[in-house]
Amino acid sequence: MNSSNSRRLVFAKAAALAGILPLVVAGLAMADEPVSYRGYQWTAEAPRDEIRPKASFVAGGVDGKGSLVLDAAGLEGSHGWWQATVPVTGGKFYRFSVLRKTEGVEVPRRSAYVRIEWRDEKGRAVNHDEPGPAVHYNASRIPRAEPEYPTDKATDPRGWTELSDTYHVPTKAVRAIIELYLIWTPGRVEYSGLSLQETSAPAAATFGWPPCICGPRAPTRRPKELPAVRAIYTRSRQTEGRSDRAARIAHLVWDRQAAGRCCRAHAGPSTRYFGELAKKYDMYIVAGLTERDGHLIYNTAA
Repeated sequence: MNSSNSRRLVFAKAAALAGILPLVVAGLAMADEPVSYRGYQWTAEAPRDEIRPKASFVAGGVDGKGSLVLDAAGLEGSHGWWQATVPVTGGKFYRFSVLRKTEGVEVPRRSAYVRIEWRDEKGRAVNHDEPGPAVHYNASRIPRAEPEYPTDKATDPRGWTELSDTYHVPTKAVRAIIELYLIWTPGRVEYSGLSLQETSAPAAATFGWPPCICGPRAPTRRPKELPAVRAIYTRSRQTEGRSDRAARIAHLVWDRQAAGRCCRAHAGPSTRYFGELAKKYDMYIVAGLTERDGHLIYNTAA
């Protein structure tokens, strides 16, 4: 390194220490000291230090074994997470669970969630074991194993909400990266009682994707999905193993050429109509609705 470059590096480090110039590090912002919790080493991560929530480990928790805490302390746009790498056995089933308690978080499901990624021995993303559909935009029929997001379950009287699910680990995976988030909120989250344990395979669930392709072609006509929705509901109730709600899915496709004429305001009569149908027939309805906001039209999923 020549003398001029050396002087510039010394100045940059000194300025960073003095708070004049931020010292940029490639990748993530520097994490806090690792914390040992549940037998794993956890580090606090953030995209940038200026939006990093305060990370701490506190005694107590839901089971007396402590909690991992992220506190934005009123900072808008905060973004950070606790992260640990956990060994797993590919091809096995694992059940993940953790309890979450929030303060000042408007939508916990959006701002305080868990993400699990599967990695191979070199830390690379892995693929699923089963082939996916043949599509023109992917050369391989074996899709990548996307991150898992344990879903919200019940909340107990003390305010602890369970996030849990059971997963089949891809065969080539040897580790799981667990991330506990606090994002887009000035509030606080506490995670406790975390567990990732091998378990037996869950009972097989049979479900289908019933065909229902229809849609109004003019804004003055009432949608005609009701007969098709009723038929799907009746057929699913009569088919063994398909009486669960996941089996009753109506896939509604609108006429693309009429999108401009069929668009509606968000949370208007159309969304209420489909909501009433879904509630009445105890099913999911996947409907692509075009939304109008003044002169702008959006392809909004309802």
